[in-house]
Amino acid sequence: MNDNPGADITVRGGGSGVGITSILEGTCDIADSSRPIKDAELQKAASKGKNIKAHVIAMDGIAVIVNPSNQLSEMSKNRSQTSIPAKYPTGRSSARTQARSL
Repeated sequence: MNDNPGADITVRGGGSGVGITSILEGTCDIADSSRPIKDAELQKAASKGKNIKAHVIAMDGIAVIVNPSNQLSEMSKNRSQTSIPAKYPTGRSSARTQARSL
């Protein structure tokens, strides 16, 4: 910011869809997304004369952390991939539900 005092930088949350929608609506110049751009989003961009492109700058991951008092002794890769993302929404309360459900 010291090098570019005229820069206007705002960071918002809300998920990948919010960032991509903001790009499509022209309310931001750069957005982040933890998923690929959907075909429908690319089509919408094209219909608005925009050529949006994704540039991978980092990868994220998920760690399953279990309280020592939990009776879970092991988890297969398959169960970790199918149990959490497909069945539970994100958020603090669902994280507690996920831990109990495993």
